[in-house]
Amino acid sequence: MLWPKVLKIGKSYNLRVIGNIKNHILCMPISPMSWLAGLLGILFVRFFLEAISNPSPSGYFALDMPTLLHYGLFFLTVALFLMIFLKIFLPFLGEHAPKIAMIAMVGIWIAPLIDLGLNGVGGSPMVYILDSPTGVLKSFFYLFSSSPAYGTTAGLQIEITIILLAIFSAIYFSTKKFGRAILATLFFYAVLFALCSMPSILAIFAGEAGGPTQVINFLQSSIYSSATLDNHLQSGLTFASQSKLLDTGFNFMIARIFFFLSIAFAYLWFWKTNKRLTLATLKNSRPERVGNYIFIIILGILLALKMFPNISLNWNDYLSLFSLFLSLHFSAMFAICVNDIEDVEIDKITNTSRPLVTNSASVGELRSTSYLFLLASVVAGYLSGLLPFFFILTFTALYYVYSAPPTKFKLIPFFSSFIIGLCFVSTFMAGFYAVYPIKLSSSLPVKLTLGIFVFFFLYSHMRDVKDIEGDRKNGIMTVPVIFGKKVVGVISSIAFLTVPIFLNIKILWLPATLATILTYYFINKEPYSEKPIFGVYLLFILAIGLIYLI
Repeated sequence: MLWPKVLKIGKSYNLRVIGNIKNHILCMPISPMSWLAGLLGILFVRFFLEAISNPSPSGYFALDMPTLLHYGLFFLTVALFLMIFLKIFLPFLGEHAPKIAMIAMVGIWIAPLIDLGLNGVGGSPMVYILDSPTGVLKSFFYLFSSSPAYGTTAGLQIEITIILLAIFSAIYFSTKKFGRAILATLFFYAVLFALCSMPSILAIFAGEAGGPTQVINFLQSSIYSSATLDNHLQSGLTFASQSKLLDTGFNFMIARIFFFLSIAFAYLWFWKTNKRLTLATLKNSRPERVGNYIFIIILGILLALKMFPNISLNWNDYLSLFSLFLSLHFSAMFAICVNDIEDVEIDKITNTSRPLVTNSASVGELRSTSYLFLLASVVAGYLSGLLPFFFILTFTALYYVYSAPPTKFKLIPFFSSFIIGLCFVSTFMAGFYAVYPIKLSSSLPVKLTLGIFVFFFLYSHMRDVKDIEGDRKNGIMTVPVIFGKKVVGVISSIAFLTVPIFLNIKILWLPATLATILTYYFINKEPYSEKPIFGVYLLFILAIGLIYLI
């Protein structure tokens, strides 16, 4: 008679535990940053377990920053996809989907724990699927394993099986639809398999996937022939061995792909769950200003290619440069969010379409969004290379001290434009050193760099004209408030006349003079509009590109 009582007590206890877990999930507050912090904690446990149970082929702990970032971005992509998957197939979870996905990510501990139990310390390493299209298809049906040399571990196969059974059970018992549960599970497995086969997929698209050896050769060639590979090494140092060079290059190459995928999944998630804030952020992105900085990066890249015509960029290099563009974009978005929070009272008068003015976003939401942009900028910058990363960090720091207290240098006439000039110089240097092979300070074209600084120091004074009424009402003494629009028109417009001086190209005097006259006219024209001023600027930049770079 004792045993039934024990079972009854055990069942009651289990129900209470399940109820407590359910209440914990329902009541647990979560934000994007806390979600990322929780994922980071789970990942480090996985890294720790995998370092013991599944070492690298060399036998050493694979715990360097490129490796951890590569693995972290892979699992971030999986976690974001899992959230979207739950949102689609289990819509009743609603706002709790991120919490469920986070708790489910603990499942990634299963594989190294099982491998540790089966093989002890130092078992076989987990690797990507490297094979021909036929071999990859075979791996799909054989649960990730078609060839012992390039397959998977028993722990990983068991982990995947448990995850798929859990997904099937959750959908089936929630919807009572067997077909829907089967199709959803297969869809999840297919996406997970594609992520784990990413190197082979790249080789297949390139037509270089005749088998495991050819896939590996394709990857090695993409890394060794990369003109930007040295960007990931501190200046003056060399890689200890060819294998370390290959390992580092592979980590950065694959990490960029998973970073792009994670950004796409993140935007898709926010679009589906918070369209109001996503739209407000996109409308407030100010593409003409961000595009201006990206153009300066491109200018630096093109100049480096002109100075070193033997440089040949491959697809891996383009991934690196795209990471640089994204880093600049996210850094600029961080600066925009900070600026909007600090200038909300001014924007109520002169920029009435800003999110905080229209109530399409709250201060808390904008601040949280700014942290995400800053984190994305740091990751993307690191993936582009050490020197470009440093210059993007410089750009970020300059804009922060420009916009936010306690410095808020934008309030100091002329010195604020000095900060803007340095911002453009830092972006130019990021583009230049992203490609230029000799990472010496003496490699920088000093005269051109000084010309960029002088031009934007003068030209950037027009940025405060649109805020003149708001600044005057709030007692902010900008150059337009102190001296008026005519003085600003003179300062900003003569910037164009400095270009033929620094470039020493006489043919530029004609477009420079025309741009000077038009810029002065549009700055003083009523009603004031920035669009024609930017139009003149863009046409002038196009003229420089056609004359100087071609």
